[in-house]
Amino acid sequence: MPDAPPIDTTNTGDPGEASRDILASLDDLLANGGHSPAELAPQLAALAKRARAGGLAEIALHLDLSSLRMQLNVLKNDLGTVLERQERKRRGTPCTYRDVPADVWGLIFLEWLALEKRWDSEDTRCAWKWDEMRVPFVAASMCRLWRVAALGTQRLWTMVVHDFALMGDQESWLEYQNAHLERTGPYLPFTVYLICNVSEVTFGDPVWTQFRNTFLQRASNLLIIIESREYNSQILNTVTLPRLEELKIWGRGGTRIFDADALVLNGDLPRLRTINFTDVGVYGGPAAGPQRRFEAVTRLSVAVEHDTVEEFAARHEQFPNLDRLELTAQHFTGELTVPYVWAGLKTLELQARQIEDTVALALRFPDLENLIVDPTGPGPSWELFHLFVVTACPGVKQFSMQYGTNFDKFFPIMGTLDQIETLTFLRHCLRPTVPLGLMRPTAEGLWPFRGLKKLEFADETHCDADLDSTVLRELLHARRQAYVEKLVHGRLEISAELQSPRRVLFGTVDTDEKERRTAEVMAQIAEWNTVVE
Repeated sequence: MPDAPPIDTTNTGDPGEASRDILASLDDLLANGGHSPAELAPQLAALAKRARAGGLAEIALHLDLSSLRMQLNVLKNDLGTVLERQERKRRGTPCTYRDVPADVWGLIFLEWLALEKRWDSEDTRCAWKWDEMRVPFVAASMCRLWRVAALGTQRLWTMVVHDFALMGDQESWLEYQNAHLERTGPYLPFTVYLICNVSEVTFGDPVWTQFRNTFLQRASNLLIIIESREYNSQILNTVTLPRLEELKIWGRGGTRIFDADALVLNGDLPRLRTINFTDVGVYGGPAAGPQRRFEAVTRLSVAVEHDTVEEFAARHEQFPNLDRLELTAQHFTGELTVPYVWAGLKTLELQARQIEDTVALALRFPDLENLIVDPTGPGPSWELFHLFVVTACPGVKQFSMQYGTNFDKFFPIMGTLDQIETLTFLRHCLRPTVPLGLMRPTAEGLWPFRGLKKLEFADETHCDADLDSTVLRELLHARRQAYVEKLVHGRLEISAELQSPRRVLFGTVDTDEKERRTAEVMAQIAEWNTVVE
């Protein structure tokens, strides 16, 4: 099949002319028709190269992705043939990397990325954005037969290890991956995902030692996904990881780690800055004996079932230089004879379904600037959060909340905190109760949050259908009130809830009226943003 006609090089400086030429070439391809994926892939790749030469980076990116999809179709067919042949030979024995075309994993990852990515049209760099929570699980499902997959692109080198102890032909796989890593260079971003029941790993095994020395020592990020209820804390007990900057350990809900010291490693970690525990119960604290101090760690995230102020204080002793602490607990309890002072902490994110009032009396955060709470559902009352701010962190200037509820009580109670200068709503649906609560005086006749200088709604904030332009207009006037020096509002995203069928359950108006009200709200938001800017 002949190649697409060459582009006129005299017009490469004109993006408009170049784009018309690319479209004409695409029309020619479509007009001829009947091309197989194997034939279309090089044609689209050639067009992408021409588009990039003509200054059409975004068009070139889309053409590259289309070419990759065509190649993926071809490789999927080849892969199916390979699997059938190997399964007939081995009768259920897992395939190894040698049975899979060399570029299959990278293309599968790119295909998934192309389908699942969130495109940021305002980002001229066309940056990829994806939910890191899904990457390892999607990749693991892809490599279930082979137990292991290597995924490589120019921007990202990610290795996924699944059931390491059950993997076949380990020595050959390590040799292959080590050679590939040497070709790609040691300075690329490098992430290792261990997706396995880590208790099955044989730590004295020479293959594990080679894997650890070859890959873990080069990793800047490490994620361990624990599939068992009990965690073998010796997996990384004495490993030296000179490049590791971020450690994440995810459990399955109910996963218990009894030796908190071994959990965060006993090896050499000179660059470690962030530790994150998700769905993992950490049991230890002072009773576990002296713990290693991690002076370089500045961010810690912990999810536990039950936490006490004693364990909370012990955590500070182990991580003395934390700048941000995220604590998720079902129960946060305890009391101290003398309040424990945690100096240096700037941000505290606290999510707990039950907090005793004695906790607020037992802790002091003299340097805390930002307090983030999650008052969703049954949990701590606003009275308790008010006590926590007044007693534990009286110097806090920024108060943030996620999915706030019971705003009829929020503003009268929390609004008396005059030291709050920034009020932030995270991932919140903007309903009339929010702006109205800011505009109504308290029972004492005082404006809520008299020291407020900045009001923020996160990017995820969206409007409820019941929030009409009148309420927004009133909030516009509120920024002229004396108690608000500066009202800052990010660009609001109109939620799909405005057109959601389930709104019918609440007696929503007909479609025409809904569209009219939506248009009014969007117009008011545009006016709002213009005034604020």
